[in-house]
Amino acid sequence: MKLKTLLTSMLLLIAGATMLNAQTAVTVGSQVTDVANIVSGKAYLLRWDGLTGTPYALDTGGNEYSMANNNSATQAAVYYLISDGSGYKIENAYTGKYWPTPSSNGEFIAPTTAANAGTWTIAASGTANRFTFTCTVSSTAYHTNRSSSRLVAHTSDSPVSIYEVTASTLATASSYSAFADKDINVSSTAAASISEGQWYVMSQRSRTSYVFENTSDHKLKHTLTKPSGSATEKAGYLVRLLSAGGGKYY
Repeated sequence: MKLKTLLTSMLLLIAGATMLNAQTAVTVGSQVTDVANIVSGKAYLLRWDGLTGTPYALDTGGNEYSMANNNSATQAAVYYLISDGSGYKIENAYTGKYWPTPSSNGEFIAPTTAANAGTWTIAASGTANRFTFTCTVSSTAYHTNRSSSRLVAHTSDSPVSIYEVTASTLATASSYSAFADKDINVSSTAAASISEGQWYVMSQRSRTSYVFENTSDHKLKHTLTKPSGSATEKAGYLVRLLSAGGGKYY
């Protein structure tokens, strides 16, 4: 199936929609054992197995990331690792916020916008199946660690375990918070260019059909019905493109 047209989706505020609970559980999948196996744009769980309580870093919409003992695997613990060619932008799946560029040793890592996201490299650590996350600023290498049950940038490293997220647990969630309180309104004009991180609806122009992910088998299908209404209910129509370089996209 050739997808010839990208139609911009404008997300408009509506009243009375329900926000997704940050504690919606997800299922932990296979552990990543090699950096080479990380897929840019894919959802992962990050867990600090070397720390007491083996915490996940949760972003529930506040100014910091919680790393309390025994944090469980929820939507707030899921991250997209997005390659920018030099490292990764780290986006929380629940809030859509990113890890920033640290400015001092021991500071609490504060969720930020895509425009201010830091570039973090991921490398094998001295502990099997755990990885060192590093953001280097003016020759100072900041890693991830924990202080006062919160995620901090520190020159002392606490390696991270990376786990895949079972696809069905993400697909069956009602939505991410980025969709809450929003409607889909498909433009009548095809997008003239692609903006990375923007949400789109894909249309096959020759058939005037629209592409969506079927929730029962997670295969791409098409329908003649133009999507409209609640973005939380029609999230299967929304597509976000992540650059793989050379004019190619995930």
